Amino acid sequence: MSAQRNQGEGEVDARMLQAIIDAYYAAALSAGQVARNRAQAAFTITSGIVAVLVAGGLVADVGDWRPLAQGLGATALACWLLAAYAFLRAVASPVSALEEGAAGPTAFVRAVLTQARAERRTIEGRQAWAQRWSAGGLLLTFATVCALLLSQEGDASRRSARVSLDPDAALAVRSVCAGTGSDVVGGIDPARTDEEFVEIRDVVCAGHRRTLRVRATSVSAIALPPR
Repeated sequence: MSAQRNQGEGEVDARMLQAIIDAYYAAALSAGQVARNRAQAAFTITSGIVAVLVAGGLVADVGDWRPLAQGLGATALACWLLAAYAFLRAVASPVSALEEGAAGPTAFVRAVLTQARAERRTIEGRQAWAQRWSAGGLLLTFATVCALLLSQEGDASRRSARVSLDPDAALAVRSVCAGTGSDVVGGIDPARTDEEFVEIRDVVCAGHRRTLRVRATSVSAIALPPR
């Protein structure tokens, strides 16, 4: 009875060992494809982020952003584009093929396993670069949002106003901002009207919002709405 039990346990152990070996080699041979599938999923997500950023840039008036926010936003978009390209390269770019000439089953199995490991390392190396670009894009996108929020807080002191310019200044403004007349409507900071230049933000120029800076001596009058 004891001998039969030991024989049965040996058969179970042998079957388990064979199943583990089969699963191990199947996973080893498919490791490259698994890595490509991960890169494909990451490429889809990154492409969606790029599409959202591009669409947001088309809707938002980027030209009216502060230079810092413009620079951060452009750099973030570049990082996301590079990340998308790196993920696409990990998915679509070929890996060096198996060298021919392996003699015998043992040599062939070793060559196949070596090729599978090399393919996985190559794809994971490409993904590593893509992940670095993605991390940079994420950080720069966050920095862009922070810069925009800070610029909006800085504009909290501005009030909508109608600024009347003298004829020479109105002509000069009209040459750089089509559609304006002797009166320019935009946002100003009343506390800074005594400086050399008066900054007027959100001025509509040919359908786009722009920021104008005119000499204070060219301003004839400023009309502010009541608080």
